[in-house]
This record gives sequence, structure tokens and C-alpha cells, in this order.
Amino acid sequence: MIEFTIYGEVPSKKNAWRHGKDGVYLPKTQQKALDDLQLQMQVHKPRKPLEGSLAVMIEIGGHTNKDLDNQVTTLLDLLQKAGIIKNDKDVEDIHAWYGGRGVTVTVEDL
Repeated sequence: MIEFTIYGEVPSKKNAWRHGKDGVYLPKTQQKALDDLQLQMQVHKPRKPLEGSLAVMIEIGGHTNKDLDNQVTTLLDLLQKAGIIKNDKDVEDIHAWYGGRGVTVTVEDL
């Protein structure tokens, strides 16, 4: 089991993409927020990414007007990118809610 708390706003990537002359991109503020969250996660990276049937619990501090499911999707992508889980398709059980401070993530085998 891995459990940690990270701090910062969790952007919703789903509605953040912009179209420009060079293609589709995320605004710099969104990308910076994602990079910061990923760096905080990497501190908790196991020697080998977790794989197989996984459960993830996510407590997001405060309550925002953002969709909880979009924030969860962003966090699952970051867990994979940070090397904590091998593939977010391995997550078979997800529980997410608002409360507490920061973003507390727990990942465990089922």
C-alpha cells in the first residue's frame, strides 16, 4: 500500500486543451500545475510500479466547482506518469470524495 498527500490545485485536463497554430496544447498554468503535482508524487514512487488489480482512494481538499470525476481522471494519469502505477487501466476500484486538506491518495492491491 502507498499513501501520500500532495498539495496544489488539481486541474481538469478534459476541458483545458486549447487549439493553436502548432496544434493542441495545455495552457502553461495548467501544465505547470500538473508538473508540480507529478513531482510531488514521484517522491513516493516505489522501486517497481504497482500493477495488477488495484484500488485507489482519493480525498480532495475543499470543495470546488470542478467535476470530481475529471479530477480523478487527472490524478490517475499522474499516478501512471509518476511511476506509482504501471497502467491506470489496472485500477478496478475507485473511491473519491471532497474533504480534508491537500490531496490524499491511497493505492493498494485488491
